[in-house]
Amino acid sequence: MNLFRIGGWWVAGLLLTQSASAATYYADAACTVQGDGTSIDCASGIGEAGAFAVITEGLAKLQPGDVLQLAAGTYDQRILIQVSTNTPEGTEVNPIVIRGAGTGQTIVRGDKLDEPTVLIERSNWTIEELTVQNGKAGNPEAEGGCIKIRDQISGVVLRKLVVDGQKRSGGGIRLSCIKKRTACPQGTLIEDVLSHDHLRANKEDAHCVSLNYASAEDYGIADTVIRRMTAWGCSGDGVQIIGLNTGGGFSAINTLIEDSTFYRKYDVADEENAIDVKGPRGVIIRGNTMHGFRPTPTSKTGAVVMVHHAARNVVIENNVIYGGGQNIRVAKGAYVPDGHPTNIIIRNNIIYNATRVGAGDSPGGKGNGITIAEATNIKLLHNTIVDSEGTGIDVAQIATEVLLQGNLVVGSGADAHEVSVSNSGNVTVSHNLFWGSDGPGTVEGVADLSSLCPTCLNADPIFVDRDGHDFHLAAGSPAIDAGESVGEVVTDLEGAVRDAIPDLGALEFVSSTKPTDAGESPPDAGATDGGPASSGSSGCVTVRTSAPTGHLPVWMLTALVFAWLIRRRSRAS
Repeated sequence: MNLFRIGGWWVAGLLLTQSASAATYYADAACTVQGDGTSIDCASGIGEAGAFAVITEGLAKLQPGDVLQLAAGTYDQRILIQVSTNTPEGTEVNPIVIRGAGTGQTIVRGDKLDEPTVLIERSNWTIEELTVQNGKAGNPEAEGGCIKIRDQISGVVLRKLVVDGQKRSGGGIRLSCIKKRTACPQGTLIEDVLSHDHLRANKEDAHCVSLNYASAEDYGIADTVIRRMTAWGCSGDGVQIIGLNTGGGFSAINTLIEDSTFYRKYDVADEENAIDVKGPRGVIIRGNTMHGFRPTPTSKTGAVVMVHHAARNVVIENNVIYGGGQNIRVAKGAYVPDGHPTNIIIRNNIIYNATRVGAGDSPGGKGNGITIAEATNIKLLHNTIVDSEGTGIDVAQIATEVLLQGNLVVGSGADAHEVSVSNSGNVTVSHNLFWGSDGPGTVEGVADLSSLCPTCLNADPIFVDRDGHDFHLAAGSPAIDAGESVGEVVTDLEGAVRDAIPDLGALEFVSSTKPTDAGESPPDAGATDGGPASSGSSGCVTVRTSAPTGHLPVWMLTALVFAWLIRRRSRAS
């Protein structure tokens, strides 16, 4: 019995120790004296009870599980989470949190021209509920950017932030490798963030979010999750996975981008792509709404989603994409070494209104729904592609091992086709429906559709409201029960389970449909919902979808189990 008494005291001590270890500290931009952080009021003397006046100087005091609460106000200072500032690391179970009073209320805007406002080089830190602005407040020459995460760290979380570049930022959120590009962040979560106005006209790119490359195959930024983000107004891309045209750089590993909104805000030739992935080693692009990107002098294709270099293991699924110069483009691009995109799955997407109009005064583009150029092992499965000014699906001569199955391709330009297949020997076409703008659809390079695809249909799909962009199938549609089961597609865009004889396109027919229109421009701030809930894996890639939240720590579970055993033993005796 003594053992259980000892155990009881151990449990009580452990609980008291753990609960006592987490503390809340305070900082206030209105304070002029550096307090000890223990009070919301300003200190009367240095080190006395009161709020921190300088955030970074107080970080060394924090321990795992602690929260630093920033009062409302404007902080003309940087936040430096580094070894050199004696900043500790949190733990996976007990991160250290910097929390504002809300976006627009707590504003951290830096005091350097060419340095990021927030620099994170320590593991398991969370920054949430505040606005981060670029560089030195009010100085038009400040281009240091907003947030940079670097070094061999893990578990950084950015949540409920506005990242405002003020139209002069060098970048919104930048993940990078240091120490000869071998020390790279792992498991970063970017969630419910608005990143905007990172504009540097006629200068280098300034992406809303960027993931840089490593120097060798064994290294790389890995397991990054970008969820429910809104991004617009960036000189470059909403998200770019960076690679080198000349080779020698090793791009990010296992990235998830989901349930986010990307769009072109301004009528200038500066915003390039929603998502541009150069040589990624595994990426899922899921459940996003993306639109409006056009050809520019620095991105002549005007693709909304661009997959190029030696990209491999890419899944693009359950997205709504419209109004781009090319809505999706898969190609080698400007990559000099051998290699090109390989193992790409594009499924359950609604893609419409691809345009030939350029951005600003830039020349126009192809206006294709999906373009597949130099690439291998590409699967286009159950997409709905409607009203492209160019070609709906354009498969180039140099593409190999391409499968088109279960797609609805409807409407193309007057001088274009629903589908273009330059080399039918490299393409397998099965169970699709092709239909023109107002009559039978055509396939360029193929005189007889039935010879290319005996199981394909050439008929009006009968959408609920084509002009209103509701692409659900109406009753009587020939696309209903016209498909063939394929292992990579088990649900539709809205999560409905596909049966053994699926319908064609991104949406299964249901007797009562609801609109899936994405034609309205999203608001300038906030996040949007979209797509099914993440399962953490899809196709050929597996990623960690979030930092641990909402789970009991291991120590607490252990204590509870021990307490239960003590109680059970006591009852038995």
